Amino acid sequence: MKFRRNLFARLNAGLAAVFMLIVIIYWLSHRQTTEVIQREIRQSNLQKLQLMKSDMDFKIEQMVSFSMILLNDSTVRQFASIPIDRMSYDQMVIRRAIQDKIVFQENISPQWKSSFAVYSTFNRDMLAAEFSSYDEEELRKNVTVHWTLRPDRKGGRSFYKYISDSIMHAGDPKDASVIIEAAFPESNIRALLNQEALHGRGETLLYDPATGDWISSGGADEELTTSILDQLARKVDRQTGETFHYALESGEGKYAVTGVRSATLGWYIVDCTPLKEAMKPLGKANAFFYTVLVGLFALTLLMSFALHRNVLTPLKKLIGGLRSVQFGDYGVRLKWESDYQFSFVFERFNDMTRRIRELIEHVLMEQLRAKDAYVKQLQAQINPHFLYNCLGFIINMTEMQNSKAVVAMAHRLSDYYRYMTRTDVGTVTLREELELVRNYLDIQQMRFPRLDYDIDVAPEAETLDVPRLIVQPIVENAIVHGVARSARPASIRIAGGTEGKRVWLTVRDNGRGLDEQRLFRLQQTLQLQEEPEVGYGLWNTAQRLRMAFGDEAELTVAQAAEGGVVVRLEWTNGSAKSAETAERRRQE
Repeated sequence: MKFRRNLFARLNAGLAAVFMLIVIIYWLSHRQTTEVIQREIRQSNLQKLQLMKSDMDFKIEQMVSFSMILLNDSTVRQFASIPIDRMSYDQMVIRRAIQDKIVFQENISPQWKSSFAVYSTFNRDMLAAEFSSYDEEELRKNVTVHWTLRPDRKGGRSFYKYISDSIMHAGDPKDASVIIEAAFPESNIRALLNQEALHGRGETLLYDPATGDWISSGGADEELTTSILDQLARKVDRQTGETFHYALESGEGKYAVTGVRSATLGWYIVDCTPLKEAMKPLGKANAFFYTVLVGLFALTLLMSFALHRNVLTPLKKLIGGLRSVQFGDYGVRLKWESDYQFSFVFERFNDMTRRIRELIEHVLMEQLRAKDAYVKQLQAQINPHFLYNCLGFIINMTEMQNSKAVVAMAHRLSDYYRYMTRTDVGTVTLREELELVRNYLDIQQMRFPRLDYDIDVAPEAETLDVPRLIVQPIVENAIVHGVARSARPASIRIAGGTEGKRVWLTVRDNGRGLDEQRLFRLQQTLQLQEEPEVGYGLWNTAQRLRMAFGDEAELTVAQAAEGGVVVRLEWTNGSAKSAETAERRRQE
């Protein structure tokens, strides 16, 4: 049933909507939580890198500061500008003083190795802690004012920066009298990265966006490092700001990549932290939530099935039984199991339909008997009065020795009563009913020569079945109340036809008619269910018409335009069985 389908569908749709809403809310909450965790990870990594950058920049700036101090030192000036013989005692004292300062500075921080060298372009000499070899071509090739990573004299790589006492045009060392070389090995950076790797997870490296060069910790994951470098090459360049961050997907999962630019080197310290470990508690919470959700969904399906089986299926049976009763099947019975929760309702339903069927059969029999009595009473009221009139006409014509009128009246009267006395037939064709009306009107014409009549009914309507004596009482009513009470020429017009499935028949007379008050009372009488005190003939005909063709059949009375009254019968063809068929079924 539609109600049952809607109920069950709405119930399941509501449950599905609740589960969907829970999933959506949890998904939004999970996404928000993930974003918060990732944001905290990025913030934590950024703070960590900021500390690392500050430490590294501080040590590099110390080297630059010492280089500036060394550049302005008086002994360095003497070494660079006074042409003293290399082997002179003063020169040796100057060289020794400079070397002591360089050695002292290089040994200040054992964790941060550094080296310094002083170049005198005037004396074409170079002084360092461990070696002293002036190579102008090499100096011209390598000199730069920025920190640059290149191979060093020990076979490794070091960062170099050159500070001079004047501007060197096009990097020409001859433009300066003193040049200080500051350098620190790549291992310093790697030591910082290794130290950071011990306190965290993932990878940390130093990356140069200008050259694509990089330095990683000692135990770096090559696959992860390659993925980081590929992303850095596409996302980071000289125009990138002081910091950056983005998400990286590698073979083992997702990573949060954060970078901070070093103000001294111009390189980025890049940290790559795996999100898998950080998100593991959230993943466990997700697994627990979805497990519980699946369990609840399975429980809901089970409860829905139980509801359908124990409630909706019995309701379906009950509604089906009610529909059967609605269509007149009072023999329907509902079956149930012994432990059925609806057994009491089904038992009461079966008892109700049984009693209704018995009551309807009893009432129907009583109604049929009463209606048969009404019809027979009507026929008894009509026939004696009409017979007396006809016999009086025959007597008069016999006294007047008008044998033709007597014979004609006898023939018409014989045909008329042959039709009237066929009590075994309840339904006839409209043609047979109209033939009776013609006999009746011919008899009345003999009594009232001023009477004229006309019957014009469509052939397709004449073949339809109608209750016997459904038209004749209306014509008789027109004769008695219209023609017999008037001395002027009288006219009876009978017409009929079909409009789709609707059949209509009118009986029109030109008698005295009815005033508005009497017409209104007659129309009200035709709507009564009980037998009226007046207007019984038309009321009885209307009742028989509804009995035969249902409540859609109607009998109406109206004032005719030319005077008199017009009675209209209208019904739907095929809407009900004939009275004879109903009677035969009752007898069977």
